Amino acid sequence: MNEDIENDSITDSKPNSSVKLLLVGVLATVLSLSIIVFTKDPGQGGPLIVLTFLLLTFLFALLGSITVLRLIERRLSKKFSWLRVLYTGVALAAGIVFLIGLKTLRQLQVIDVTLVLVFEFLLNFYLLRRF
Repeated sequence: MNEDIENDSITDSKPNSSVKLLLVGVLATVLSLSIIVFTKDPGQGGPLIVLTFLLLTFLFALLGSITVLRLIERRLSKKFSWLRVLYTGVALAAGIVFLIGLKTLRQLQVIDVTLVLVFEFLLNFYLLRRF
């Protein structure tokens, strides 16, 4: 099954094009986030604005972490499967959004940050061993 996943992974003929595409996605997400932050009031917009903000924050964290992982991959001259990078990026982005959600509820404490870091470490350890 691992061979099927590795064979089905997306291989880029031009590695620069994928990084440029990811950077364009990051810039578009930052633009959308800035429009929401500067034009909407969370109390005025309600839950839809808050959920949109958290979704855009997740996309920003996901695209940013994938971009960083691809740049690290290029520096180390190692080839990771696209699935491994995607799973690691989703794990990192979910942890960031979880911490932001706790911060917006004014419930973020040091123990929460510690638990999220331990969770991220264990999850990424599992993902790197599995994929």
